[in-house]
Amino acid sequence: MASSNVTNVPLVLKELWKDRIDDYKYEDRPFYAMVEKDTSWSGLKLHITVQYANGTSTASKFSVAKDRRRASKFSAMEVETADLFTIWSVDNKLITLTRDQKGSLVRMLDKATTDAQDKHRRRTAWQLWGNGGGAAGKLSAASGTTLTLSNKDNVRDFEIGGPIEFSSDDGRGGAGVLSETRTVADLDPDLGTIEIDTTIAGSALSGVTSGYFVFHEGDYGDDDHVIKGVTSYIALEDPGTGSEPTTIWGMDRTVRPDILAGSRMTPSNNLIVVEAIKEALVKAYRRSIDVTHLWCSPEIFNEVEMSLEGQRRYADEKVGKVGFTGLEFTSLSGKVAKLFADPDIPLGPDGEELVFGLTMPKWTFHTAEEWPMWLTSDGKKSFMTEENANAREGRLGGYGNLYADGMNQFVLLLG
Repeated sequence: MASSNVTNVPLVLKELWKDRIDDYKYEDRPFYAMVEKDTSWSGLKLHITVQYANGTSTASKFSVAKDRRRASKFSAMEVETADLFTIWSVDNKLITLTRDQKGSLVRMLDKATTDAQDKHRRRTAWQLWGNGGGAAGKLSAASGTTLTLSNKDNVRDFEIGGPIEFSSDDGRGGAGVLSETRTVADLDPDLGTIEIDTTIAGSALSGVTSGYFVFHEGDYGDDDHVIKGVTSYIALEDPGTGSEPTTIWGMDRTVRPDILAGSRMTPSNNLIVVEAIKEALVKAYRRSIDVTHLWCSPEIFNEVEMSLEGQRRYADEKVGKVGFTGLEFTSLSGKVAKLFADPDIPLGPDGEELVFGLTMPKWTFHTAEEWPMWLTSDGKKSFMTEENANAREGRLGGYGNLYADGMNQFVLLLG
């Protein structure tokens, strides 16, 4: 490590993050880690074609096979980039005063940069499972300065001091956000509550109640700037029902919803989770869905692991230096589907636990250069001098999106 001073801050950052940045951002985020990355995005839009009907003609009579040949049917998406920015400051006085103290500058810069990277990682990870609307949580109650989330696990996606906004829809309906924001003052993960700095009573937020959605300020997805995650493509409701749009990126999904928006499955009555997953894999086999990976919440994974007892078969996957352990299921085709827990998997429209059966080679997280990258003129890891403060400013950002080039996959709504 080079000696630390004010002028070689970029060198310090380069050495700190040269090898560890990818490993760090994937820790405890298995889908983010395992999804294919492509940093070659160029142009305003990507044209992604999805086939939903095979036009090849097959018949026992040659004349029929010849006469009935037809064009295969395709739909197309015009995918645009989502944006995500993380900006932070380091006090210039502190940088200067620690320039000759061995290790102090390094620790201070490392902590500030780690915090920034962590926030960017966390926002990316749950948006990769989101529906593109950008909502960080849905309310089951709101009174005074207390907000109660319908899914208490969503508390983990908020920070004390963070500004939040509110809307009557999940970011896809066009209602927009209400005119006032609030700041998170306290969090209770056991109760699933958020305390805010100022009451909603007697304000523009007085109508906020059960069923409203909470957003990090700037994340309402009305102009497609939020990542469209797995549940954008493998829809939790049939396209055109509930709050689920009929189209995605200009592609009409109603012509063949199971191929263009995934299959929604519900288990038969009185099945335990393991049995429900096996039943879903049988249906997937019937529908020619090639499931390579199953994804569920940590709670469902724990239930499956305990119920399998002596029949457990563990599966390991490694991305860089980060490893993940899952459970193996064997489909009727004889192929192995690996079940992994991901803490960012949402609940269903009515609070159902979800299990996704995905074909991972179909998914790509496509970005314009690295995600995240340092937003400097030369791309180097360096701080800029803030114009109106005695501080140095760091900027991380990224431009890209997730997509699948085929949605013949499934989600199991456990109820």
